[in-house]
Amino acid sequence: MNEPSATNDIVPASLLTRRRFVEWLGVGIAALGANACTKPPRDDIVPYVHRPPEVTPGVTLHYATTATRDGYGIGVLGTTHEGRPTKLEGHPAHPASLGATGMREQAALFGLYDPDRARTVLADGRPSTWDAFTVALGDSTKAAWKQRRGAGLALVLPPSGSPLRASLVTRLREQYPDISVTYLSTSGATQRWAAARDVFGEALDPQYRLGAAEVVVSLDADLFGDHPMSLAWARAFAERRKSVRPGGLSQRLYAIESAMTLTGAAAEHRLAVPASAVGAVAAGLLHAVAAATGHAGAAPIELGAHRVFVEAMARDLVRHQGRALVVVGDRQPAAVHALGYALNTLLRSAGSTLDFTAPPLPDAGTDAYALDGLLRALDGDHVETLMVLGPNPAYVLPADAEWTRRAARARERVHLSLHENETSDGATWFLPATHFLEHWGDARAYDGMTSLVQPLVAPLYDGKSTDDVLAALAGEPLQSGRERLERQYGTELAEGLRHGLIAGTASPSRTPELDWNGVARALAGIEPVTDRLELDVVLDARVGDGDGANDPWLQELSEPLTKVVWGNAALLGPRTAAKLDIRDDDVVIVEQGGRRMTLPALVDPGHAEGAVTVWLGHGRRTGRVASGVGVDAAPLRSLAAPWFVHDVTVKKTGARERVVRTQRESREHDRHLVLRKTVAEWAREPSFAREYDEDPVSILPPRLAGDTQWAMAIDLSACVGCSACMLACAVENNVPVVGKANVALSREMYWLRIDRYYAEPLGPSESPKVSFQPMLCQHCEKAPCEYVCPVNATVHSPDGLNEMVYNRCVGTRFCSNNCPYKVRRFNFFDYNQTLSEPERMAKNPDVTVRARGVMEKCTYCVQRIRRAEIDAEVAKRPLVDGDVTTACEQACPTGAIVFGNLADHGSRVARAHADQRTYAALGEVGTRPRTRYLARIDDPNPELET
Repeated sequence: MNEPSATNDIVPASLLTRRRFVEWLGVGIAALGANACTKPPRDDIVPYVHRPPEVTPGVTLHYATTATRDGYGIGVLGTTHEGRPTKLEGHPAHPASLGATGMREQAALFGLYDPDRARTVLADGRPSTWDAFTVALGDSTKAAWKQRRGAGLALVLPPSGSPLRASLVTRLREQYPDISVTYLSTSGATQRWAAARDVFGEALDPQYRLGAAEVVVSLDADLFGDHPMSLAWARAFAERRKSVRPGGLSQRLYAIESAMTLTGAAAEHRLAVPASAVGAVAAGLLHAVAAATGHAGAAPIELGAHRVFVEAMARDLVRHQGRALVVVGDRQPAAVHALGYALNTLLRSAGSTLDFTAPPLPDAGTDAYALDGLLRALDGDHVETLMVLGPNPAYVLPADAEWTRRAARARERVHLSLHENETSDGATWFLPATHFLEHWGDARAYDGMTSLVQPLVAPLYDGKSTDDVLAALAGEPLQSGRERLERQYGTELAEGLRHGLIAGTASPSRTPELDWNGVARALAGIEPVTDRLELDVVLDARVGDGDGANDPWLQELSEPLTKVVWGNAALLGPRTAAKLDIRDDDVVIVEQGGRRMTLPALVDPGHAEGAVTVWLGHGRRTGRVASGVGVDAAPLRSLAAPWFVHDVTVKKTGARERVVRTQRESREHDRHLVLRKTVAEWAREPSFAREYDEDPVSILPPRLAGDTQWAMAIDLSACVGCSACMLACAVENNVPVVGKANVALSREMYWLRIDRYYAEPLGPSESPKVSFQPMLCQHCEKAPCEYVCPVNATVHSPDGLNEMVYNRCVGTRFCSNNCPYKVRRFNFFDYNQTLSEPERMAKNPDVTVRARGVMEKCTYCVQRIRRAEIDAEVAKRPLVDGDVTTACEQACPTGAIVFGNLADHGSRVARAHADQRTYAALGEVGTRPRTRYLARIDDPNPELET
């Protein structure tokens, strides 16, 4: 078989047969970690920290690379087994991840092995080749473009901070000055840039320093959701919460939002208002803060019942000038962002809790991020060749964009994508793309730090990257992605590959001068609060704008607040639902101006009254997983109002459709599962948790204590319920996906779940307190599951683990019945039997793939424990604290989970178990769990306490 050419940037799918894979394993699988466009010795990727001389079977290697959100880089470390990527973890030195990951980063691995990935070039829907596409874009075509200065050639690209891609676009513009380049983004960054231009004179990105803030106000901003800096912000937030002491000041968080978010759940005080009313709240807050700080403010805006809340919040902000922060969500219009900048100026936040930097995305704040020009050009038949390289505008754009009709007016339509999707329909050329784990590149983080993208595996299919296509359009010499990076970075590349980062590339901070005339213009554009029913469209926390919809790991991961899986629903507040006579699972029609969508309803505690929320990202027409799941929100969205739609009607159809959720009971029923106190209550009763941490007397004999006794502690003050730990556990431990029908029967298999509990309404917001509790096998010292197993399949190890011996289990399920925590999962079917060959490659070879008819549960990642013990024995040294990190602990953005040796009294977990906030869940039943929880401590504003 011929060796891949040094100038060919793909490996044909036929080269990756199982036989060939075994052959490569025999001669050294390290070559598989290189890009297939050059010979393996030249393109070996560089391991994180050091480069091993060879790959040892059974020994994992870790490589630094970069994932992206909205074009901004997030550093990750890829774990490979003999050249096969099996896990993604956070890069500890990257400013956007700090060693953690979100659920989207964890699930990105499935995208590599997705059996529905595009594999073949298509010309008018028929199989073709890259060579044929190259001929179609030959010298004559490029000469014609050059003669017209690029007029008639339009590119649609995803936003990207890649310096390499920016240089390729620059070179294209030099050759074709009249080329159209449009960046298609659903993140809403254009609104914050427009506001910055209006009040600062230039497009800027705000850099929020949550760790320095004592009072934070979120105006429709989900700080811990899908923002490119959410992981870092969650870490900073948690560090403040974990350091609180009785009677001390932690960090007070206010959230103003429509549907409940992770930020709203973490907040001490939450005001539930329709998303379009957030601007009025911001204006009222600005007036109150201006008056309290001695600045002339605009006329007060009518806030009705919300005035008490807003004025108390304003006084709290003013008391903490210089240590306060106001954050505005990207969905909000530019006027609200301008008010947020004005509030931070009055609160003297600049330089302490807030900095500004130039956006790392090219052309930020320009018309390149606006669609108007491109749509007009398409309508006027001014676009001859339309090349969409990555995005899916036919799905993500509102219905009135009429993308499919307009795009059809271009003579040539080229689409590069990982999947054949809605935009691919009708394309004259469809081009399969590479996954980011298959190609070279670079990215910039939200703060500007440059990191590198290096492949962990050769391209599995006949794909190319966006940079490959741009380089071909520019007529550049055939080069590998590695060679383009060498040209871009020169001598810096070698060191950058070792660490995954290019040192010293973060954007410098600046403190711009605020133009109050721009603020006055923003105030004039704020709409008053109305009683019109509105539709609020938000990105799904799991599948984003739909790019993750074909990932079954994400579809089966419950939405953090509602616990919905496999689809979306129309979320309504309790009073609005009662007024419309709507109950859970009623199928409703949401309509406005003759446009409608039909989907089931869900009554959501804490949801703003007068609004209905629908998640974007569902109702796809591509892939076996995504197709037929959920409903597309596009019909009611418009280019003028993509996120808020006024004057909608919601009517029942009379039909019912079950909204599948993994948790339907949301109350604790006085069982003290989540202990929660304020700092003032804690000061009055410092040992309030101790009565729940005392182990009852047991008739069972004590366990034998050894030098190593594994245990876990989870700090509920730090946990924000993001669910990254759930997916990290599933990927690490080969937890199967069971599908919507089986989840509806309570047969989900996730070993770790995040329980969400509602308390009684708090204060004038009428928004319930929300508590999260990660729940996994507690590894009880007096485990009720062990003494009921008839075949001794669940046993206790000398180092404190409650173990499952799978080949003994006969599936009686006595253990599950006897478990008070209900954390055991039973394999009703052989869920792995139907997996495709690519999906099997995602399995972790260090963990047994369980068969039908056995019970399974959390093992404290015993495979990691045993690996660390072997490594320590080989090195002839004892285990030390930190040698073992469970998958959930490693992924956790907030550091809420701590694992270690309880017998080591200096270990982090031993200190956590000794903390006065520590208690045992259901400790009264006498199980003596090794997993203990630290009670949540809140710091509410005394003015708003009831």
